[in-house]
Amino acid sequence: MTTLLIAYTILSGILLNNFTATEVSTEIKEATIYRNGALITRTASVSLVDGKHKLIFNNLSPSLRPATIQLGGTGRYTLLSLSHDYNYLQEVEDNETISALRQRKIVLEEKLKRIQANIEVEKKRERFLDPNRLINAEEKYTTAELESFLEFYSAQSIKIQNRILDLNTERTDANEELKKVTQQLNELSRSFSKNTSEIIIEVESNGDQNVEFSISYLIAEAGWYPTYDIRVDNTDKPVDLIYKASIYQNSGYDWNDIELSVSSANPNENATKPELAPWYVDFYKMPSPVLMQEAKRVRSAYAEAGMADLAEDSELDEINVYKKVSIAEFSRNTTSFTYKINRPYSIESGKGEATAIVSTNQIKADFSFTTVPSQSKNAYLIADLSEWGYLNLLSGSANLYFENTFIGRSYISPFSTDDTLNISLGTDKSIIVDRKSIKDFEERRFFGSKTRETKTFEIAIRNTKSESIKIEIQDQIPVSVDEGIKISPVSLQGAIYDKETGFLRWNRIIEAGSTETIRFSYTIEYPKGKKLNF
Repeated sequence: MTTLLIAYTILSGILLNNFTATEVSTEIKEATIYRNGALITRTASVSLVDGKHKLIFNNLSPSLRPATIQLGGTGRYTLLSLSHDYNYLQEVEDNETISALRQRKIVLEEKLKRIQANIEVEKKRERFLDPNRLINAEEKYTTAELESFLEFYSAQSIKIQNRILDLNTERTDANEELKKVTQQLNELSRSFSKNTSEIIIEVESNGDQNVEFSISYLIAEAGWYPTYDIRVDNTDKPVDLIYKASIYQNSGYDWNDIELSVSSANPNENATKPELAPWYVDFYKMPSPVLMQEAKRVRSAYAEAGMADLAEDSELDEINVYKKVSIAEFSRNTTSFTYKINRPYSIESGKGEATAIVSTNQIKADFSFTTVPSQSKNAYLIADLSEWGYLNLLSGSANLYFENTFIGRSYISPFSTDDTLNISLGTDKSIIVDRKSIKDFEERRFFGSKTRETKTFEIAIRNTKSESIKIEIQDQIPVSVDEGIKISPVSLQGAIYDKETGFLRWNRIIEAGSTETIRFSYTIEYPKGKKLNF
């Protein structure tokens, strides 16, 4: 009786713990793209009967981070366990592009085999036409017969040679195409890992039911970066700023009509607050090797802790924006923000980038010109955007359009304490700028052991436009880094002067067809016999 009871207990344990595993296929439902990485969410519908089940969610990315796996689902069940494993026997299915390239490679390889075979046939025909084989040396031929033989040989030989040349050209072209196809195939194949991974769960179902499971996890092979289009029709209208997200993914799986969001968060950042270590001071002593190793270890630990760099976004007032049309649904948390795109997106793995428009904005702008004549004899149109804070901009490149013409590229760097975002819109050739040294006002004098030089420059700005312009003129005078050199401004004609940098700024309004002239001078005093380097 005891033996039967033990056997029954063992059998019950086997039946309880070794229930049949069911493989479950999932499909990608949505993805949240971070600046580096992406959170993938897959869904699956599973019919469960009352009792325990082992489910294997298969054909998943081999690069998923197991620590980030999350499981959700509708229905009445209890999660008993969750684990992750790799499947080296199952391969990721090729996407359509790779499949087409593989097929094209096979076609080209077969074509090259046929070309080579045809070349060999033509060479055999050429050998068969050897005059020594066509003409019997023991027989006598008339001149007409020999000429006929030679004409036949020449015609056939030329025909064969031309055919071989055509085949060689065809082979070269096929080899070139095969080389390109192979390179492209290798490039794409690198982003498609051949093994897969699996998420295994054990659940206990409370009754017969259909459960909608969702699993999510982080992958590294994806990301996004912001780009912008800045359009100015004329200086009497607001600036149009189109906010775009350029998205890439090399996960090995195509994303077909999925819900897409882009987030400013970075899941790879160390979120641990750095801690200060005591800072001691003592007389220098040669450390022992053991102490040196310990000091190195401590420095490394604190350096790692100091990697946290969480953005601090302040609350901003929406009324600052003149007009904002969101193409995506915006949400903000304490340290980041997210845009949820309002339509499904498809992005093939390893095939360039997809661009999603996040928002289109019309922003009030003050337009003015700036020129730096000592560096460039151009006047640059500047848009000063004072109401940009609510746009949640990130650093990124911008395409510039003025009066429906592409004029170049610029860069937006919103991480500034300035209230105004300055964007350069290119040069305006209708504003003529000139700068020259006025020799008549230059002089050099000697005072005992000192030399004093006076330098004078003149800047002329001509406005050939049909309307007045507001322009900032920038220049500079030298700054001494040696107490033996003394630099003093003589006449700056009303410039805003920064003594620390030597920078000069004039703000002028120049009427249509008028010219503004600015003249400034300064003196340099230094020891006699010395040469200056500036």
